Amino acid sequence: MFFCGLSRNNVYSNADYKDADGVILVYDITNRKSFDCMTLCLEELHRHAKKRQAIILIGNKSDSENDREVLRKEARGFAEKNDLIFWEISALEGTNFDNALKDLLTNLTNGEDCTPLICGCRLGERG
Repeated sequence: MFFCGLSRNNVYSNADYKDADGVILVYDITNRKSFDCMTLCLEELHRHAKKRQAIILIGNKSDSENDREVLRKEARGFAEKNDLIFWEISALEGTNFDNALKDLLTNLTNGEDCTPLICGCRLGERG
């Protein structure tokens, strides 16, 4: 798993993701900073990666609606503006993860061998 953006140890180079066919950008719907860094991740990908990549934006923790800091409408708008696939999932409950991956795989080019990449923001340990 590779992380880009606001991480404590952002040591990955463009060589880590330049050959990825599919990219998964993950943010935490209960953490505004994790969503805000998606712009930086996307800029980094566009600067160094393949021209044609299937990119999906995933908002995790859809099971934590009461703690939501990122509105679904805002995230969907960001995804549409940047031509990204968009899903909200709950890793805890296993909700929508399979559907999100199916959409990503459907958008990959011609069923070739694929190199996946997962990007997100590692903002520190939760206490």
